[in-house]
Amino acid sequence: MSTDSIFSEYARYYDLLYIDKDYTGEVDYVHRLIQRWRPGAKSVLEFGSGTGRHASLLADAGYLVQGIERSSEMLASADRRAKERLACEPAWFAPTFSLGDIRTARVPRTFDAVISLFHVISYQVSNDDLMAALRMRARILMSTEFSCLTSGMDLRCSLIALQ
Repeated sequence: MSTDSIFSEYARYYDLLYIDKDYTGEVDYVHRLIQRWRPGAKSVLEFGSGTGRHASLLADAGYLVQGIERSSEMLASADRRAKERLACEPAWFAPTFSLGDIRTARVPRTFDAVISLFHVISYQVSNDDLMAALRMRARILMSTEFSCLTSGMDLRCSLIALQ
């Protein structure tokens, strides 16, 4: 079974599986780190934005958020979540999402911070995949001063901050 088909199935149950996940606490933690290492940061690029829950909360915290997600099903869920919220709160700065792979994504602008949370980096199934994802992150970091990379259930960031 390909990883794309796995993500298609996973997307259907993702929010249900993580219904008790403390997204608010995680975003508060990431927000504090961003403001510590990049005070005044306004824009965030999120690799592996999933169904958009972190991105939505980061938008609530005042960030302009661009999410990149490799699963079209998860992307559709994130877009739907943002559109539903915008219908109720037209002044909300909704995150935007695009289909892409963290190994090869073309990012058309710079961001104050780049994050990949939860298991995103764990989905790289070979050393070549992992190296490609890290090279992409390094290219973006040339114009970004904060990066937060987590792996697994523990949200502690492997922090890269350029002074």
